[in-house]
Amino acid sequence: MNFKNLKQMKLNKLKTLALASLLLGSVSCQRYLDEPQPTNEISPSLVFASIENAEANLTGITSLLRGDNETYISTTVDATNLGSVYFARTVRGEDFIVLSNWFAGDYSNTNRISIYRRAKFTWEYFYKIIRQCNEFIDGVNKSSNIADTQKKSLIARAKVLRALSYFEVVQDFQLGYKYAKDLPAVPIYNSYSTKAQPLSTTGEVYNFITNDLETALPDLSYSRISKAFVNKQVAYAIAARVYQVKENWQKAAEYAKLAYGGTVSSALNAAEYAEGFKKLDSQEWILGYGQQAGQSITWSQAPHSFTDLSFENDGYSNTYVSKSLYDLFSDTDVRKLFDVNPSVNNHTKYSTYKFTFNKDASACPYIRTSEMILIEAEAKYRLGQESQAKDLLFQLQQNRDPKAVKSANTGEELFEEILIERRKELYGEIGVELYDARRLSLPLKRSSWHPVSLSFEINDKKIIYQYPQQEIDANPYLSTNINSDR
Repeated sequence: MNFKNLKQMKLNKLKTLALASLLLGSVSCQRYLDEPQPTNEISPSLVFASIENAEANLTGITSLLRGDNETYISTTVDATNLGSVYFARTVRGEDFIVLSNWFAGDYSNTNRISIYRRAKFTWEYFYKIIRQCNEFIDGVNKSSNIADTQKKSLIARAKVLRALSYFEVVQDFQLGYKYAKDLPAVPIYNSYSTKAQPLSTTGEVYNFITNDLETALPDLSYSRISKAFVNKQVAYAIAARVYQVKENWQKAAEYAKLAYGGTVSSALNAAEYAEGFKKLDSQEWILGYGQQAGQSITWSQAPHSFTDLSFENDGYSNTYVSKSLYDLFSDTDVRKLFDVNPSVNNHTKYSTYKFTFNKDASACPYIRTSEMILIEAEAKYRLGQESQAKDLLFQLQQNRDPKAVKSANTGEELFEEILIERRKELYGEIGVELYDARRLSLPLKRSSWHPVSLSFEINDKKIIYQYPQQEIDANPYLSTNINSDR
């Protein structure tokens, strides 16, 4: 959070929708229902003058998950939204290859440096959401025009967005929870403030995240306008991820099951997997974003714009996949969505059409039910319930591949199979290789298939970002040499 800029902001300004209060009054307005819309500035007295206006403001904050239109979209194609964050993690692993242009600096792991875009964007983006959530929570609490029962739902949803933002930013600026629990990570701001805060430890940040989620859950409902909005299911899903990282396996299993609904067959749809990951209302999606002409982030859609190499795609088409990823799949697996160039035998041989790009219509998932099933499977394994872990794993595998055979693995071999299944299921989506390497303190090394070599040792600080220079300059609690060992 850049406090030099923040102090210059007028405290009587908040982000909201210029027309959203009118749109909220008419649920038949399809343009509003399709997707959260961008925001304009109006005074807090109007923002919190009614439940309708407060809902509109919260919609504006939620729209940042799709893209920060004001700051980034017009200038930086690879630094736009949560999808940009996830894809930057994705291309630092084994499975994807970026030849040039956008995300190439992430692929080479040079964009992590303090003065470069990735570190700067990631920090600013999540702290912008956090700041706006804090402003919103403070404003709702102080409002005399919103009923107490209505305040609970508003605040709960803002807490979910704040928790998600802290969860993402702490992963990119400190090592995994198990290793770094007592190490300084990122500052915590629990209310709107222009005063800089020191770095809290990783453990303190995770405690703040879990408190936000646990206190929000009782006041959340399952209803929502679309899957671009947070609700109780989304909160359970985020909490399942958080407890997975914290290795609270009882909670991880419980919340993952609540997030996907408890019945694997009802939570999955194999046919949709091969439809291009472009429909916000897809059965398996828990949270994502959609768009339409006039409300689009156009070529900034990661991974779609970068991985879709089809002739019809007018995106950047600069990303290939590794042979090791291709080799994981049987020919009967619905997830084997790869094109093969028989005329070459190098890093451009394989590409994926998992994500279909359309600059005005593509959608993107941030959380899906299958991830929750695999979190529950891992949790069951960790709790010593291997039979249940195998059952869950096989139900997913059989849904994806009719010729799948139930695992006979036990112990570490079963655990490794679960991790491989996460890689197969989630490739290109959330940066699963980096996510697992960080939380489990695992090494990660690229194969020789890649034109750019990269390896991370166990708890290697090269796997996280340096603190951005503008934060070092603005926050007196950060020493000028804080990045010396990063």
